[in-house]
Amino acid sequence: MSAEVEIRFTPEFKRNVRALAKKYRHIRSDIQPVIDSLQAGNFVGDQIPRTGYTIFKVRVPLVFPNLNEQKKDKTDVF
Repeated sequence: MSAEVEIRFTPEFKRNVRALAKKYRHIRSDIQPVIDSLQAGNFVGDQIPRTGYTIFKVRVPLVFPNLNEQKKDKTDVF
């Protein structure tokens, strides 16, 4: 039986996700598979040494499932 995994997000991470969500509306669904993998006990990413805790740094590539979801503003209008 594996140990329970607790995932904590830093305040900086939460702010960054909130800011990126304005530009990339799908960012939360992009990071959800990584969170699910970590909760299942599959540790991905690079472990940060000498912290006293098990901490992993994970980079998630942004995926564009729909090309129409790119940022649109008034300068894109003809």
